[in-house]
Amino acid sequence: MDLSKIDLPFQPHVLAKILQLNENSDMNFKDLDNLIRADQNMTTLILKVANSSFYSRGNEISNLQQAIGMIGFKTVLAFATAGAAKKIFESGNYSRFRRYVWEHCIVTATLARVISGKYDKDLQEEAFIGGLLHDIGKVILNIVDRQKFIEVIHLAEDNKIEFIEAENYLFETNHAKVGGICIENWHLPRLFKIVAEYHENPLEIPDELEVSDRDKKIIYIISYSNYLAKKYKYGNYLEGKEYDISYAHKMLNFSEAEIQNLEENYAEAIKEDQFYKFFITVV
Repeated sequence: MDLSKIDLPFQPHVLAKILQLNENSDMNFKDLDNLIRADQNMTTLILKVANSSFYSRGNEISNLQQAIGMIGFKTVLAFATAGAAKKIFESGNYSRFRRYVWEHCIVTATLARVISGKYDKDLQEEAFIGGLLHDIGKVILNIVDRQKFIEVIHLAEDNKIEFIEAENYLFETNHAKVGGICIENWHLPRLFKIVAEYHENPLEIPDELEVSDRDKKIIYIISYSNYLAKKYKYGNYLEGKEYDISYAHKMLNFSEAEIQNLEENYAEAIKEDQFYKFFITVV
């Protein structure tokens, strides 16, 4: 499959520019302001967030500089990423795609943010963005051949098999491989390429990739969140399958009570999360 010849209904360079920014210089604050300002929908979104009950202090925020100052650079960056990703996920505007791809990715991203917040708040935004992009390969396969991707969904549901197995059968490739290639071609951060390729099997990340301990924590959190999202019907969960998530429990160092509380009460956690509230209905 020659991904360079795919006619994309969106511009990934905007997403790439957003993800190359950081908060360490005044120029990057200005660049973020300019990138958001160039997209009226994204501008409206960020101002809506700033004036929401979660952030608003009673005074109306009417410009982006105020919004970025109030919400914080990293959080605005995550919202801007989700705003840019909205255009990507709009390519699959049908009910099963929304359930198996968009809703699954939003719930995975939200859970990753919630879990990393309990573990290490410094990881939250990257965990959210990685969770949002982990299944980007499914979006691309849907663009390549929408009817065939619908067949993938049917095949996975009817035969109780993983998406990757159905994709390999019908496309002779899968979303993990395609996602990794696209993220590399779009010059997005290396972390998100590894997330796309190994979110289903993080223990298989080869040593030669030399993944830092920090990035490995983010990958494990996203993988665990991916599992939880599928377990609670936001995605393709196989009843009776043995999912080995011991690596995540060990890495997070949560007690059994904390893990049980998280897995039993995840629905309440994501429903109260501002990212989930804003993005679950955008497609």
